[in-house]
Parts: sequence; C-alpha cells; structure tokens
Amino acid sequence: MLSTSTILAEQSEPTSSPELIVSSSQTAIASNDAYISSGSTIPVGERNSTLFKRAATMFRQGVPYAEVEAAIMGVNIFHLEKSLPDNEALSLIKSAARYHEESTSITLPSMRSLSSYAECPPDVTFCVEKIAVIGSVSMLTGASGIGKTFLGGELVISVASGTPFLGLATEQGDAVFVNTEMPEDAMARRLWQQRQARGLPLDTPAHIITTAGTGMSLNEIHDYILAECHARDIQPKVIFVDSFYLAHSGGDECSATDTTKRMLVLQSIAQKLGAAVVFAHHETKGPQAGKATLDKASGSGVLGRFVAAHVSLSRLDAPSRIEKGSALNPFEPVELMPYRFEWGKHRYTLPPEPVDLWFGHPIFIPDSTGELAGYNLLEGSNSSQRREKTAKAKSNRLVDAIRAHIDTTGEKPTRQELATALDMSPDTLRGHIDKAVDASLITVDSSSRAHRFSVVNS
Repeated sequence: MLSTSTILAEQSEPTSSPELIVSSSQTAIASNDAYISSGSTIPVGERNSTLFKRAATMFRQGVPYAEVEAAIMGVNIFHLEKSLPDNEALSLIKSAARYHEESTSITLPSMRSLSSYAECPPDVTFCVEKIAVIGSVSMLTGASGIGKTFLGGELVISVASGTPFLGLATEQGDAVFVNTEMPEDAMARRLWQQRQARGLPLDTPAHIITTAGTGMSLNEIHDYILAECHARDIQPKVIFVDSFYLAHSGGDECSATDTTKRMLVLQSIAQKLGAAVVFAHHETKGPQAGKATLDKASGSGVLGRFVAAHVSLSRLDAPSRIEKGSALNPFEPVELMPYRFEWGKHRYTLPPEPVDLWFGHPIFIPDSTGELAGYNLLEGSNSSQRREKTAKAKSNRLVDAIRAHIDTTGEKPTRQELATALDMSPDTLRGHIDKAVDASLITVDSSSRAHRFSVVNS
C-alpha cells in the first residue's frame, strides 16, 4: 500500500495521453455517478462532495494518482454546472488521497509502562455530559414510535449550539444526524423546527446525512460519513445514527458475532473522526415496566456490553396536560406528554439519576417541579397500547369536564364551553367527543342549535 506522502508525490506526467485517461477514468466514474451517467451537470451545491467522493472511489479501486487527477479535473471542466478553480479541485484530490490512506491504514498502539506517565492521564472527554464520549459509542433505546428521533435531533441541535441537552452540559461543535429512516426534507423540517423552538440562530452547525432508501450497508455508511466530513472539512463532535436496525441491515441483530462487527464499524467512525457516536435502537417487544434499562435493548447482549453509555426513553403512567402556547406558536395550545430518561449503564461513572421530561412538540423539557417523580413507567411498550391508554385518559378528562359543568351550572355544556374548560380548540375537541360517543361514554342532545352533552348513566 502506498503511504500518503508517496501518493501525493506521484504526480508525474501520465504514460497515456490525458485525453485517453480522462475518457477511460470517466467511464468508471460514470458507472457510479447518477449525474455523469445521465449526462446532466453537477449543481453548484454538490460540487465539492461529488468530486471528493469520486476521487476517493478511484483511489479505493487502486487507480494511480496521476490518472485520478486527470479524470477529476476533466469532470471539473466538463460535468460541473460551474467549474471549481483548479487549486480547489486539486486540493480536493489531495484530501481524498489522505482520506483513502487514513481509512485503510491501522495504527496499533505500542505497549506503555505505567511509570512513563509522570502525571495522572486525563479523563475521557464528554461532548454531552454523562452520555456521549469522544471516540466511543453510546446507545439510546426506546419503544418504536416513542420519540427517539426527536430526542436525537435535540442532542444534535444541543451540541451544535453548545446549549444544555436535557439539562446536561455539552461541548459545542459540528454535529451530524445520520438519517436512515425518513425523506431528507422531512428530517430537515424536524431539526429546523427544533432549532426554531429553542430560539437558536440559523447558522447553528448541525448537518444531515440521509441514507434512507439507498440500501447502504453499515460499512458503506461508514465510508460515506467519513467522505462527507472530509469533503466539507467538518470535524464533528457528535454523530447521531437513527437508527441501528436499518444500519444493521444484512446481519442478525441477535447474533453476537454480527453485532460485534457492526459495533466496531461505529467505533471506527468515532475514532477516525474524533467524535462521539450515539445510535438509536428499538426495545424488545412486550411490557418494559419493571425491567432493568440494560435489559430493554432488542438483540444481542453485545450491545449493552459494548457501549460507553446506555440511555433509555420511556413514557410515564402520568396524565398529559395542556399548555396555552407551544414552542413554535405562542397562540396555539400544546399537549405535554410525560417521559422519563434514564441510564442503564455508564462505563465511566455510576449511572446518574433519571431525568423526568415533558414532550411538547417538537422539543423535550425537563420537569423542573418534580411533579413526575412519583410516577412509574407506562405498562405496555408498543405504540398501540400507549395510544389506547392515552385516548382513554382524554375521554375520562372529557367526562369529568361534562360532570363538573352540570354540577356547577345545572345545564349540559356546549362544545365551546367544554373547549374552554379543557383549554383546547373546538376542532381538536371534536375528535375526542366523537370517540367518547362511539365508546358510549357520553350522549349528544341535538334538540337545540348548539349541541349539548351529558354523561351516560349520570
């Protein structure tokens, strides 16, 4: 294998004519590049990353430096919407050569005597206090649909802005969200709303890498993340991967061997970029209340043993509440849902105390009053059970409001009166009323212009 210095020095004139090299090398490039194979030009916003990735691909295929340079400079001239200056294109090629060398070389540390440490070595570095360790991998688990993506988005936004995450200190720096599940615009909308809800500036350095729908393996995602960060000269503090089951495609999550291989790939990302990697993963099926957090992750026990920290997000068996203004719109009511964030393991400290939270779309808010401390986790981990229990709680609130109005005024309430009492819009209330009527909990008196409501058997 050529060293970086050898590759960079290999810039003599090619043995074949530049035209032939450009033609033959671009044929190889075109087979893997949608723009070039279709005959279209590469837009301005994608010039750097496209040229870098094409150069890196050619180096990985063993193409000599001079031929890579000739081919990429040809692409720069003929296939870009607007060509880069020659010095910028040449710099990208050199960066791709360095990236190739770094990604294919292994440096093993030598044995070191304890007596060689004149002072106590430094402690590990957290980019998110008690969760994300530089150079290591941590895991966030939770039931499907519980809100792991929202929480991961907040983690990325918090590090990018250097603001606390669930009250925990962060080290500010670039942060990357690896989106394996959603269309890019949908994920960008969530992060954009979270940034706006927290009042952070537009230039907050949060980035999205979307692999959803590509079928990329974790090894390919590994190379893609490194290539994108090198091409854009980004050295992220944290990388959140959402989620592990898609990045794990092609392997058996219950296999210790398969899982270990994939965890080592994530650790390689962390160590090569000097970042903390946190990934989202689903929990085992069935009730989670009463289980130790460490036992909730689905698949091989390697997951819990490998990670630096394992944190879990769960719903609490507590009533939701309505606030008058949402984080995005001060004039729009928002429903706050109760959650608990807890540690199952921490390699470097004792597991911290759980953090109780309210979720008001699109952000989580720590419970500063302690009102959630006495509640247990909600039984039933799957989303249908949670929705059923939530719907029942809302119907009970509606029934209680009808009874209270009748007891106070002696009259059946109208929809507008109930909406005022429950602090929600009449349109939102309409859905709750329909469900309560279908469940034979309330009846509708339509004899007057404004429909009035009463409780069955009351």
